[in-house]
Amino acid sequence: MIFKDIQYLYTVVTQVIMYFSAIFYNIEAFALHIRYLFYLNPIFVYIRYFRKIVIDNDIPEPSFHLLCAFYALAVLLIGGFIYKKYNYKFLYYV
Repeated sequence: MIFKDIQYLYTVVTQVIMYFSAIFYNIEAFALHIRYLFYLNPIFVYIRYFRKIVIDNDIPEPSFHLLCAFYALAVLLIGGFIYKKYNYKFLYYV
């Protein structure tokens, strides 16, 4: 690692992501404007998508399909950009 302090913040960041993913609770208890903030978390969207299929035995709305596709495409583009930018450094480590 470049910065040694990151290893201590990593556990904190992963816990925050887990709590904002609504794995253990239902978001219906929150106000409507707060519920929309959960959809900014891609992990929440995918968990909600699979819960809709498996638990509710229902097909998600087309907006869910588009949101999942958007997050997948965004991560693919960001990963491709980072790979292209740091390709020469990656080859030295492999």
